[in-house]
This record gives sequence, C-alpha cells and structure tokens, in this order.
Amino acid sequence: MKVQFRDIGSEDYRVFWESRNIGTVSLHHNKFHASTCHFSMNFSAYDVGFAREFGEHLSAIAQKPLQIMLDSDEIEKIRFLEAAGFQCKRKCYEAEVAAKDLVKKIPPAFPARQCHAGEPEYIACMQLLYHYYQDTHVKVSPLTASLDEFSEKVPKMAYYMQEAGAVKQAIFVDDNELAYCCSADIKEFEHFAAAVAGELFSRYSNIFFEADDCDPAAMKCLAMFQINLKSSYDTYIREENETL
Repeated sequence: MKVQFRDIGSEDYRVFWESRNIGTVSLHHNKFHASTCHFSMNFSAYDVGFAREFGEHLSAIAQKPLQIMLDSDEIEKIRFLEAAGFQCKRKCYEAEVAAKDLVKKIPPAFPARQCHAGEPEYIACMQLLYHYYQDTHVKVSPLTASLDEFSEKVPKMAYYMQEAGAVKQAIFVDDNELAYCCSADIKEFEHFAAAVAGELFSRYSNIFFEADDCDPAAMKCLAMFQINLKSSYDTYIREENETL
C-alpha cells in the first residue's frame, strides 16, 4: 500500500504517499445531509498517481459516500477527485443581479403575498419547501434533517402564491437575497419569481441568490437574467462501493 493515513485526532488524518507527507484530510458531518461524509483536503500536490488508492482508503474510513464541494476553477483538485472515483453531482451558481439584467419585463400585476414565521401561510410555505428540497436534492445529498431542524435555517419571511387555498409557489427572502425557492407547479413559477424580483428591485438596486442545477425553481430564477457566469461551486460524490 503506497498511501497511508495516520489518525491525528478529531477525525483529522495526515496522508502519506510512498512515505512522503503530502498533507491532511479532515472529515465533517452535517445533520442536514447525514447520509454522506463531508471532507476537506489540503495537499502539497494532487498527483493522480495516488488518487485511486486515496479514494478507496478514505471510503473505507468513512463507511458511507464521500462528499466535497469546491470551485469549478480548481482544475488540479477536480482531476485528482475524478481519478479517485468522484463524480460531479451538482453545480451551484451564485448570481448578483440588477433590474437591467432581466431578460423579460416584470409583469405589472403582483400576484404574491407576504407571510411571516408563525402564520398559517408561512407554515404551509415551509412544508412545501421541505418536501420540494427533499425531492430535488435526493439524488445528490439527501436531506436528513427534520422539518423543525430545517426550518431553523430558513428566513422568517416568504412571498407566496395560493391557488384553491393551497400554496403553489414560495420564495423565502432575507433582505435582498432570494434564499430558498420552491414550487408545486414549475410551469407557473417563472411569472411568480419575476414578480417577487420586481418587488425587491423596488427596494434594492441588486438582489442575490444561489441556484443549484438540481433545483428547477432556482434555475428558472437564473434564466430570468442575462448574466455571465464564469464559475460554479460544485459538489463531488464518491459512492461507497465505487470501483475504478
């Protein structure tokens, strides 16, 4: 075995390749996504020559799929991860936009209403978001938190649209950030999202949001704007039984 891991405590490991100290790996656990083991690595070099053995060894330690997130321009790390059996499962785009960036004109009628934590409408929005997030992320990193735990990280105000007494669209907002989007009818979401953006642009010169490519509603938001996205924040997964 050319790759060796030395346990240095607190789920940190020093990694050796052919007896040379090449850096450290740290394991992390996230109660919101507990079915995977998150990790970070800091190596002096990312030589694909030891990548496969590294992936197999780390998987044996974690005993569950491995997950790491990194910028799409970190080419050396990406090549190393791919050689170790990782696959890119999700791309996250960060967007800061102004009204001038809109591809389409904001609809004149504003169909969304506001609700706040504790109100029945907010509770309905949260339930929609929770199940929507579960469904859209299950193939990447399944949500393992309870509804109450998930609610703790979500903004306390949302815009929503109802139809026949049921919430069909919702966007949770924190100042000028579109923090979470969800939809029970994705075909109608774009009109709703454009209206929410118009409301925010009446108060802010710019708005900010992140869009995961596994999230249809968030990608609808992204498609509303003409912007040049040069990079993304990507999630790489190595399945527990991955073989090369």
